[in-house]
Amino acid sequence: MNVLRFLGRALLGSYFIGHGVSTLRASQAAVEEAEPAVEAVGRLADRFLPESVRGFVPTDAKTWVRLHGAVEIAGGLLMASGLGRRLGAGLLIKGQLFRVAAGNPPNASGRGPISPELGRDLALLGACVIEALDTQGKPSVAWRLRQGRPSPASADSASKTATCAPCQRRRAKSERRAAKSQGHPRTAEKLA
Repeated sequence: MNVLRFLGRALLGSYFIGHGVSTLRASQAAVEEAEPAVEAVGRLADRFLPESVRGFVPTDAKTWVRLHGAVEIAGGLLMASGLGRRLGAGLLIKGQLFRVAAGNPPNASGRGPISPELGRDLALLGACVIEALDTQGKPSVAWRLRQGRPSPASADSASKTATCAPCQRRRAKSERRAAKSQGHPRTAEKLA
């Protein structure tokens, strides 16, 4: 594991853990900030969700703020520990989207400078996106499936019996050459 990646994940995760704890402790100020976003989510839920699901969507801003704090703590712990770093980053992305929507309402003119809080929230969102997509230099599962290559876990056991098509063709070609050269020592010397 790269030390810089570990430190970066730990620092980023610790920010979210601390912010989640402070959100749970002093939730009244956060509830007031989240009211417009919770009302918007409620309107969207009423408009797009079926009747059977709408009852599960909380309408209370305090519940949303507590859920957001818990998600930040869980995502920060997963990211900082490295055990579920991509899952933790995904949780934090969802939390950051809520935070950007709740804490940064657009101004009346729709123009103007970006507030420092919005800039910080967008920077943290970008860091979480980068962490969610980081494979630590290893190819992703999707790439390995497209290439027809085995996963790293099975690569050790399958190294002698490769399963990708180019490797199978090369192995078959070398086996044919070996079979042809069995009776002819000069051919075996040329191929070697």
